[in-house]
Amino acid sequence: FVGPGARSLHRTVAERLKSARDDMRVELEGFIVHQVGKEKFIFTDGQSEIRVEIDQKYMPADRFDERTRLRIRGEVEKDFLESPE
Repeated sequence: FVGPGARSLHRTVAERLKSARDDMRVELEGFIVHQVGKEKFIFTDGQSEIRVEIDQKYMPADRFDERTRLRIRGEVEKDFLESPE
């Protein structure tokens, strides 16, 4: 819903890191700049970075690189004593 009273899921990476709660729905725009594991990547909005995990089945069919602007949707995973992902 985008009408009156709607709350956007889209925020900056820094805003999401500051208010991260486990299982919170998020939408971010930016770039995947580095792969750090089989399904783990570093995502940036140009100001802050966050590690994201993307299952292979959710990867886009089209090839992309660190200059391709992406919109990702998902939920925060915040484990005890670990930074949000």
